[in-house]
Amino acid sequence: KKIIYAECEDDVMKAVKYAYDAGIALALRSGGHHYTAHSSTSDENMQIDLSKMKKVTQDGDSTKWTVEAGCMLKDFDEELKAEGMFIPHGECSTVALGGHLQTGGYAPCFSRSFGLFVDHCIQFTIILAPQEKGQDPIRKVVQKPAEGVNDELWYTILGGSPGNFGVITEAMFEVRKDEDHKDSRGVFFPCVYETPNSGKKNFEEMLKIACEYSASDNGDIASDFCFNVFHITGNCFKDDDLKKHKNVDTLMCAKHPEIYNKRGPATPPWVGLCLVWCNVEGKEHTFDTKYKNGKSAKDVFDEVRAKMHKVLYGDEDPVDVTLSKWKTWYDRNLVQDYFWETVENFKEFQKMSSFLKLARKGYKDPIPMSEMNVMLSFPLRIRGNPCLGTTLLGFEKNYCGNDHELSKWTAEIMDDTHWMKGIYPDSQYVFFGGENNKVRKENCGNNNVLAFRNTSFCFLDYLHYDIVYDNEDVDFPTRKVHEHADDVVEELAGPDGKSGFFKRDSRWLAFPNHEVLDDAWEKYYETKKDYLRILIQKRKVDPTDVFTPNTFCVGSKKKYGLAKPGDLVLMDISELERELEIFEKGENDKKRSLRIHGVDENNKRQKVLTKA
Repeated sequence: KKIIYAECEDDVMKAVKYAYDAGIALALRSGGHHYTAHSSTSDENMQIDLSKMKKVTQDGDSTKWTVEAGCMLKDFDEELKAEGMFIPHGECSTVALGGHLQTGGYAPCFSRSFGLFVDHCIQFTIILAPQEKGQDPIRKVVQKPAEGVNDELWYTILGGSPGNFGVITEAMFEVRKDEDHKDSRGVFFPCVYETPNSGKKNFEEMLKIACEYSASDNGDIASDFCFNVFHITGNCFKDDDLKKHKNVDTLMCAKHPEIYNKRGPATPPWVGLCLVWCNVEGKEHTFDTKYKNGKSAKDVFDEVRAKMHKVLYGDEDPVDVTLSKWKTWYDRNLVQDYFWETVENFKEFQKMSSFLKLARKGYKDPIPMSEMNVMLSFPLRIRGNPCLGTTLLGFEKNYCGNDHELSKWTAEIMDDTHWMKGIYPDSQYVFFGGENNKVRKENCGNNNVLAFRNTSFCFLDYLHYDIVYDNEDVDFPTRKVHEHADDVVEELAGPDGKSGFFKRDSRWLAFPNHEVLDDAWEKYYETKKDYLRILIQKRKVDPTDVFTPNTFCVGSKKKYGLAKPGDLVLMDISELERELEIFEKGENDKKRSLRIHGVDENNKRQKVLTKA
């Protein structure tokens, strides 16, 4: 078992050459943020750790930046911020570029307006395995193809199966300038999750407000506003907790702070609504400019603020209310002497929790997008517990709606889980809007295999839990977590995972569920056609499975002897291409039939959703 800490591209080339010649597989790790640990491997295989490759380079004074695969998002952000630039990306700032690029990079607070992290990539460099004995690894620069042009390597690697084709060592991005989106604003409304009644009520009201404003695709106003609702259990780890709950994750957290970063002070569970106005219109548009519907961005912020104050704060100051509830939680949980007195603790947490900085700052003054990007990224890893995650991207048409059934159901199921001992739910609800949002494949200007983009709403559900519960090995938390995840999927995705409003995207599904990717491809790819294209490219660029270190890789069933007669993975390239040709012919015949009979599939689907 070996880990290669690559410091440059030449190190990567040598490692790939060694693995090919030795007949072993390589796992790739850029930031170690893979919840299922599938950036790891076992037996005689090796791992390439790219964390030392983190150089960031600007092309002169342009908006083109080249970033190495081990660079964390927070470090890239700081470089961009210094130049008055930004790029949308996921909110966990310690994620590294290599894996993030290949899984899309959803930006909860910016994607509705600007698309995903991957959409801003214009080129990447990848090291591929040798094709024959005696050859060296292949260094290939892959550029974003022109509109209407297909590049199979570009298409399949971005969103296909991260790390399973080769080693992306660096990528070039076209980023955005603050000055092109002046006068942008953001605000955050936090609330301590106190009792079952008040906590659930406040959470449901936040969801209702976000639904009301996101349900409308009101022309030019829609894409400028991004709504998020959070439910965070808080950070309750103390040193005594780490001594009591002795499992591998909590021990790692205690013994290796250099990996887990600084743990913040103990904090209560809370919910919050975040609203961002990105000023997509540009320089001539201001916070007070009226849209076609007669409202300005300021009008929308004022309306949301009035509703949130009515629900959460009344006529009192939000910080005073939050401090009061904070202290009540401390007293009830006997942690008032932990770290600092309550007020100082709250101030310290505000410094570390970027979202709370928005609550303190308010929206009176504009915030540069580069600064807001940093503020809306989580800087800390606050848990070492195992985690089960369910991600669902739903409603191809905008069906957030004003009937509030979704809000009520969501608040109830999360409240039930919130009060279970040994379980710590963190959930997030991202409202992407309707047909004009930049998450949608037809609006993003980037042709790749990344799945389930035609969506208006994203439901992210992370359940952390104790393996060791009350100092005894019991399966209560584990069982309850799985029951909760199954309930969520069945309710929103349908019993078969496909017939409900939501399509299930389990890209972030976390351990202890270890799946064979070839058996679960429908959870990750939208069509059989996409899966076939990915399999074909895998065979072409990695014929000896150098980059198949575990079963969570495309085509792995063949390597690990799990394939059964008739499985696609047993086909050679020509057979796979024939299968793809047959599928495409059937697809075209179906489209032709629909045209002949005058049936619009999208309209048909929308009628079904509306009726439901």
